[in-house]
Amino acid sequence: RRYGAVLLYAPSLPSTQDVVHNATGLPEGTVCVADVQTQGRGRGDNVWTSPPGCLLFTMASTVSQGATLPLVQYLACLAVVEGVQSLPGFAACPLRIKWPNDIYVAPPAVAAAGGGGDGDAGA
Repeated sequence: RRYGAVLLYAPSLPSTQDVVHNATGLPEGTVCVADVQTQGRGRGDNVWTSPPGCLLFTMASTVSQGATLPLVQYLACLAVVEGVQSLPGFAACPLRIKWPNDIYVAPPAVAAAGGGGDGDAGA
């Protein structure tokens, strides 16, 4: 399987989840990215604003065993963190993972102290 081999992009969408969940025939690992979501939501239909500057995406995946989903989410987060930090000029970017699948840039005071949130990730 090749996660991210198919990439769907739009400058603005109501929700990347809606695109992935309502489309038929998307290959496993398709990623849908938007610069802005106007009706973004997470687990339990939690709603949030997603202003410009955030990386917002949903990946199509069929996990046959529900117990493996947290591991898949965490591995995807680690891949994003490592991918960003491998770019020239971003090696020291203080990215952190907030369980289960949110990635954020640590505030300067937290980054300087070497701290993080739940599941500290980054070099």
